[in-house]
Amino acid sequence: LRLNPNGTLDSTFGTNGSTVTSFSVQNDLTQAMTQQSDGKILISGTILDTVTFFNVPSIIRFTENGFIDSTFGTNGVVQIPVIAVDNELTSIAIQANGKIVAAGHYSNIFAGFDDFDILVIRVDSTGVLDSLFGNGGIVKTSINGGVDDSFGMQIDLEGKIVVCGFTS
Repeated sequence: LRLNPNGTLDSTFGTNGSTVTSFSVQNDLTQAMTQQSDGKILISGTILDTVTFFNVPSIIRFTENGFIDSTFGTNGVVQIPVIAVDNELTSIAIQANGKIVAAGHYSNIFAGFDDFDILVIRVDSTGVLDSLFGNGGIVKTSINGGVDDSFGMQIDLEGKIVVCGFTS
């Protein structure tokens, strides 16, 4: 939702000041948000795959007026393939060159929650995975072979991606 400076809903945004979007039957989760210089809004999180019931790391872009931007990714959404149930993107940032970076975790075990890798993805301004980054736009990093998770990420002044989280 978008608020005016006095705290009231901005009726020019979405429908009467808010946007509610559903991509699956349950558990679409937003974890982080940032805004591009042109006013478009990027969110990162998960969308539930209704066939496998896996959480799929996702980036969604909205127009500056709060509607899905269908020119980004596939109908406004970027998702990466997953092999297990629990995956997410918990942070998002825009690099100086306009590329979009998001971080979170990637699950390596079909039925468990005890083998996460740090996940970082990068897409271009149109929502296409950046083939010059990691393996086809995706970096999965294991720190110790157990649970490695990211909860924050920023781009530093040199353009380097700084990720924080925990490892077990």
